[in-house]
Amino acid sequence: TLSCKWCLRQSEPGKYVNQRSDMSFELAKRILEYFPKATRLSLAGFGEPLMVEDLFKIIAEFKKRPMRTSIITNGTLLLDRIHDILHAELSSISVSINSIDSIDYKLTCGGNENTFDNVIKGVQLLAEKRRSATPSLFLSFVLTRNLFHRAPEIIKFAEDIKVDRLDLHNLIPHNDYNNYA
Repeated sequence: TLSCKWCLRQSEPGKYVNQRSDMSFELAKRILEYFPKATRLSLAGFGEPLMVEDLFKIIAEFKKRPMRTSIITNGTLLLDRIHDILHAELSSISVSINSIDSIDYKLTCGGNENTFDNVIKGVQLLAEKRRSATPSLFLSFVLTRNLFHRAPEIIKFAEDIKVDRLDLHNLIPHNDYNNYA
């Protein structure tokens, strides 16, 4: 798993340790009942959605309606789940990457020396293998003060790996933001 410095999980060390509770298929179906007119669903949250065992079963259930579905992922499992992703009929996938090189990625997000390269390989493979323009593929960056001045490089990076959209977000600190902003 990653340990992105601005993540809420990192804001209070120890508070969120081992607090992983994935949405079950049954809970997802019950939630869907509360929103009979919903036409969009984005799966994201307090953890990595691609780790959820029932994720693609949940998506298939939601797709029984005319519903646009998307996920927000850190991309670390794209290579492992590429087959499932390509067959899930997702509308879009947003990959939160927050760096344009492996050194900054490891400092900012954690992982090992191969994590960044594997995320990029996953994004590139998904861009290559998807049917036409679906799912739409986005890169997402939190613009810390260290990344803000690199915005032109980030734009070129996104163009080079052929994503459909680039999202640049402001940093909303949860705790001592001077340590990472």
